[in-house]
Amino acid sequence: MTAEAQGRPLAAHGSQVALAVLLSAESYRRLLDAFDPRAIDPAQVIPPKEAVRASVWEAFGPLDRVGKTASECWADVEAKLDAWGAAVEHWSEMLARWDDVRSGIRTLLRPPEFLASILRAVDAPLRFADLDPPITASQVRAAFLSAPLIRRRYTIGDAPHFFGWDRARLWREGWGHCQRLVETDRG
Repeated sequence: MTAEAQGRPLAAHGSQVALAVLLSAESYRRLLDAFDPRAIDPAQVIPPKEAVRASVWEAFGPLDRVGKTASECWADVEAKLDAWGAAVEHWSEMLARWDDVRSGIRTLLRPPEFLASILRAVDAPLRFADLDPPITASQVRAAFLSAPLIRRRYTIGDAPHFFGWDRARLWREGWGHCQRLVETDRG
């Protein structure tokens, strides 16, 4: 969204998604390995709307002069926050069954190492810097951290918001792991 708003050329969307999947898979792995539902009270972890709204406007307000993008993103994110609040009982039940939920998610998840092997097998880019045009680490970081501020559906990116995780740490550790994962391909 930022590249388009700034008039920068865009790398192939599918390639961007493929590389983002590596980060997402690592984020899921970290969640499944470290998440302790006993530390969570679903009724108490809903971030304050005004703080989230400010984050949406900080991330997307500069993209257009009239704030259309930020307004659309906020409408979706506000709906997500409201849905979380309305589903506290559901989330409480899910957390009580976390071991079963985690097992079910693990059956669907593929480790980033496996996903990187697929990218290697089809000679796809393994780093955002390899895309045309390249995407910098700071641009990927901004996208990673702002992704939960775009849509009304829940993703792994929402876990830091709702479970009180350190988003910057999740980024650093996930990015670092994915960079080490593909280092062996450097010439």
